[in-house]
Amino acid sequence: MKRTIRRWTTTGLALLLGAVAFINNLEKLSAAPCDGVPLCETQVMTPVHYWSWQTSGWAYYCSGDHPYYWNNGQSTLGFGNNFTWDNSCFSVTENPFAEDASKMDATITNWCIHRGGEDITVTLG
Repeated sequence: MKRTIRRWTTTGLALLLGAVAFINNLEKLSAAPCDGVPLCETQVMTPVHYWSWQTSGWAYYCSGDHPYYWNNGQSTLGFGNNFTWDNSCFSVTENPFAEDASKMDATITNWCIHRGGEDITVTLG
């Protein structure tokens, strides 16, 4: 019995680490903002600070001459993903049902354990 529990714990940990690695690599599977989107302009958002292992919902808004967030539905998993981020410590999951014409809504997690936390900068299309 004890041996079985240890094997399941090791397997569960391996699956969790594999899922985290996959989520962190989703950014590489999606196109850059504005790729294939006519009249699109990239907009770099203000950096946001996250502590180690912090998860938070966040909304970003397009503004200026191009106030619309293009959720183009052409990328991974059929969701918009017309955005990128600059820090590999993070996973960013878009919440397309909470968006409107100018709003990109996401759940962001900092998976790294660094004293003082990390900053993330999101770029929208």
